[in-house]
Amino acid sequence: MPARAPPQFVLPSDAETRFLENNADCGARALSCAAGLQHVPNSYEFVQNGDQNFIVMDLLGINLAKARRFLESNYNLKIAMQILIEMVIAVKEVHQRGFIHRDVKASNFVLDRQNSQVYIVDFGLAKRHLGNDNQPLPKRKNADFRGTVSFASLNAHNNVDLARRDDLWSLYFTMLDFLNEKLEWREQRDYTIVQVKEIKTR
Repeated sequence: MPARAPPQFVLPSDAETRFLENNADCGARALSCAAGLQHVPNSYEFVQNGDQNFIVMDLLGINLAKARRFLESNYNLKIAMQILIEMVIAVKEVHQRGFIHRDVKASNFVLDRQNSQVYIVDFGLAKRHLGNDNQPLPKRKNADFRGTVSFASLNAHNNVDLARRDDLWSLYFTMLDFLNEKLEWREQRDYTIVQVKEIKTR
């Protein structure tokens, strides 16, 4: 897949900074700090409109969950592996920029409109994991569940503060699913979160 030339990293404007400080949990801060990464969409404006916030960003193509369904009818292992490699690189870039995504799954990766580039999206659960000294931030003693049940790590199920390794566990489950490998807890849609945890623990 041909790589796009990454745009120059630009610090947020004063207006954007105020928006980010007031909406740290909506993912805008992570998306802004990830500006310039090859596998993160360009964002152009952060807009506040009453109780709703908007991010103006690149218009992209279908997510990889939908792309996988297209591949099922004409499965090509080489294409699947190329896509998975791009997903690994995307997660690595986010980690190196100091954030963990905390909701890694196929539907949070999208193709561009030419189907030639993979991007990671939806930073609504993202969290900074490196401080200004580029060292990991202290681990919280208690944390709520974060992520999507099917692809969450056991740490997420056990309410452990998530780290980079947990993004990789989610990516591992996503890869298995993408390659049509069996994930027992996805065989029945009515499994509860407790049942999914029990199956993953076996």
